[in-house]
Amino acid sequence: MLEVQEEIGDLMTYEQCAAFLAVPVNTLYSMVNRRQLPFVRLSKRLVRFSRRALAEWVRERSVAVRNAEAPK
Repeated sequence: MLEVQEEIGDLMTYEQCAAFLAVPVNTLYSMVNRRQLPFVRLSKRLVRFSRRALAEWVRERSVAVRNAEAPK
């Protein structure tokens, strides 16, 4: 039960999520419409975002740095 309460307290609005990801709110609307990022639909029009799920989503998309040789 405590786990569910923590998850609920972890949910963000579109505005909070936009600030968290540093993207415009309109970008989030598009990404939700195309199901490109994790979200929770509480009703037909009410959407929230889990901070933990988004942090994991960002980690999964991190690109490793390639070891590039210095130009000669």
